[in-house]
Amino acid sequence: LYSLIVLTEPLSDAQWAEIGWARRELLASTRLSIDYLSRTEDGRVLFGGRGAPYRFGSPIRDAYDRHGPTHELLRRFVREWFPPLAGVGFTHAWGGPLGMPRDWHPSISYDRARGIAIAGGYTGHGVSTANLAGRTLADLIDGVPSPLTELPLVGHRSPDWEPEPFRWLGIRYTQWAMGRLDRRIDATGRPPTGRSLAERIPYSVLALASAYPIAVMVRDGVWDTALIDTRGDLVNSETALYDVTLTAPADWALAT
Repeated sequence: LYSLIVLTEPLSDAQWAEIGWARRELLASTRLSIDYLSRTEDGRVLFGGRGAPYRFGSPIRDAYDRHGPTHELLRRFVREWFPPLAGVGFTHAWGGPLGMPRDWHPSISYDRARGIAIAGGYTGHGVSTANLAGRTLADLIDGVPSPLTELPLVGHRSPDWEPEPFRWLGIRYTQWAMGRLDRRIDATGRPPTGRSLAERIPYSVLALASAYPIAVMVRDGVWDTALIDTRGDLVNSETALYDVTLTAPADWALAT
């Protein structure tokens, strides 16, 4: 998974006063697909978020640090957050991969016999967690018992991710479905229920992928995906908002 960022040109004092962002608070919304923004030292708005598509096999490539549609979406979000910046220019766009363990749980370990220290899996919170991990590893390497060495991160081992193609199907579905939920929330003003399939996937549904096949289908020319339960019924992404299981309707056609 990649997180991408856009950076505006430096704003004038008048622009900062107009949008009302006087200090350097770190901001974020309640979007399910995640966004975050900050005011930089040289007076720019940094806006980041998820949205770049997961690629089959979890490859890491320099080219994936940039994704035109996602970067353009982030620029639009800046203008939506701050209407007075409708004409602001953008000077930089970049991104990078995140360490995402299967259980979203960072791990810190030190093998004294082999002399190998490991820390990672920060799930997008690496600035603070890397600092914590560094101090924890220092105590582990020195052999000094401390509150840090008692943290649940120490010695933790995350389970493996599901093999492809289940990982690709589950993650791509989650990205698409959470984006759709965000658009629905924007349009209706109603908060998410927490019961939708998309909201539960990051913690549970991927584990079901190996037992519950995922179908990609076309309904009236519109692409959609659904889980198939053990009876062969569809748990459709739309009806899953209400925890309803339906038998495949006649107007669904399985796509290759």
